[in-house]
Amino acid sequence: MLSHTITLALTVSGTTSNGTLTVSPMSLTFNYQMGGRLPSSRTLSISSTGGSTSFTAKETDPWLSINPASGTSTPGSIRASVNPAGLTPGSHGAQINISTPNGKPVTVTVALIITSGSGGCNDGCGGTSGRMTAQPYVSDSQSGTLAAAWVDNLGASPNNTNDPQNRGLVIAKSGTAAADALAGATIQNVTGMFLTKLGFDLREGIQCSGGSLQFVVVTTTGNHTVGGCSSPKAVQSSAPMGWTHLQFDPASATPPISSTDQVQSISIMLGKGSTSTGSIAVIDNIEINGALVGKGTTSTSTGTPTSTPTSTSTSRSPSRDD
Repeated sequence: MLSHTITLALTVSGTTSNGTLTVSPMSLTFNYQMGGRLPSSRTLSISSTGGSTSFTAKETDPWLSINPASGTSTPGSIRASVNPAGLTPGSHGAQINISTPNGKPVTVTVALIITSGSGGCNDGCGGTSGRMTAQPYVSDSQSGTLAAAWVDNLGASPNNTNDPQNRGLVIAKSGTAAADALAGATIQNVTGMFLTKLGFDLREGIQCSGGSLQFVVVTTTGNHTVGGCSSPKAVQSSAPMGWTHLQFDPASATPPISSTDQVQSISIMLGKGSTSTGSIAVIDNIEINGALVGKGTTSTSTGTPTSTPTSTSTSRSPSRDD
């Protein structure tokens, strides 16, 4: 009997694939005002095509940190956070490079925008270059049933050298106005920011119909309303005599605004609804994310709002003018 020897080769492969990484989002923006609260961390979602794979990640700058720095399989996630300590006001850029053993690396760009707490843009630094200002508007200037204007000697801070005219923002809608007529103010230079707080001082003794005075915020996820002069999220005792400070949490908006929703526009307005009795409000010291919003021109401008206001904090500063 003949015998034969047969040699067999067995190759065992690991679970790592040559799949292509997909990372979302592909860019992150953090906004920080010096002396304020640190920006919330952000999440990167990591997946791959062609099967699960391990991955590693590395940041390029010391003010940027990630956790974890690697993963054994996809899908997975990474949290990115920033520490602005020692950095100067301005825009700072960094990258997060994510790679697999056999695939092409993916680069996520990171921007950190730092604004000063004083000077520069005068405590009203927004999400775009320039200072935040509140510009009055009405949707119908011909009927005479709407009004929105900064009016001398109606503000909350008399004898303030930064606002010698002591202007307050008057927003009014008569009982004969159309139900869909709008009056309010748009907040300039807020595009790209992330909201933490919104607020304003409301003059006492002037009836403001419940729920009518609202912030309207447009973000990358849609339209949101927050506020209502009769239902504040918090009332601050530091408001000047004769005024009440109303402060609102963006998470209480309808629908809620999350810390990752990037602002496209903000406005404050007497909104749509019943006008059988009309309504009026006088406000001052509009605040967004702890920064005072500057006062726009005294004349009423017409048209539909294209931008909106930002948030407030418990830190108060005197009212300022442009």
